[in-house]
Amino acid sequence: MKLPRISYIMPLVFSCRWGDNLQPPSADEGSGGTDASFDCERGAPVKDGSVAHYPVEGSTCEEAADNLQEPYAGETECSLEVKYSGSFAEATSADTHEKCCRASISGVTNNTYATVLLPHWEGCDPCFDQFYRNLVTHEQGHVDRCNEAGRTLEDRVRTIPSKTKCAMDYATACDLAWQEIENEFNTIFNDVSNDLDQVCEQYDTDTNHGETQGATLNCKCEH
Repeated sequence: MKLPRISYIMPLVFSCRWGDNLQPPSADEGSGGTDASFDCERGAPVKDGSVAHYPVEGSTCEEAADNLQEPYAGETECSLEVKYSGSFAEATSADTHEKCCRASISGVTNNTYATVLLPHWEGCDPCFDQFYRNLVTHEQGHVDRCNEAGRTLEDRVRTIPSKTKCAMDYATACDLAWQEIENEFNTIFNDVSNDLDQVCEQYDTDTNHGETQGATLNCKCEH
């Protein structure tokens, strides 16, 4: 007896929120991992994450600065996702009238992913290029923390021990055993999600949302 695979997803957004007039990227934009091409020297890639862009209007660096998303120019959305399956086996019982079932995790797949939203400006300016690279560096920190949380979640789910329950019939016993596994998973999932939230909030506090990393646009920068 084997359960169908089950998926749990928890989207978390860090660094900033969507602007009032900006919609989140579509699934096609956010899942392909393909950055838009640039003629300027700002094509800093995001590693182990996908990229989407919002357009920035303006013919000069100053005009572009006025049209950046507020309150922060970049954003990383982390989706913690794992899929797991279960298996069942009969277990012995001291009570001959009861049927016992042992439920176990039989497979875990980590599908956690991060999507980074970045500004796309058609103009060229060395100060904007410098700002863009620094913004990517800051958002990369969020991507790395997202992926680390996904690995932690996967590792902890793999260690969930088997659960055995008894009832008057085998199917009911298996349902009860699997419910105990799901309860333990939910506890782990919430712990990892909360830890990730706190880690990324602390990262933004420590860097002032990337300001200490140069992720703010200064059109009179030294270059």
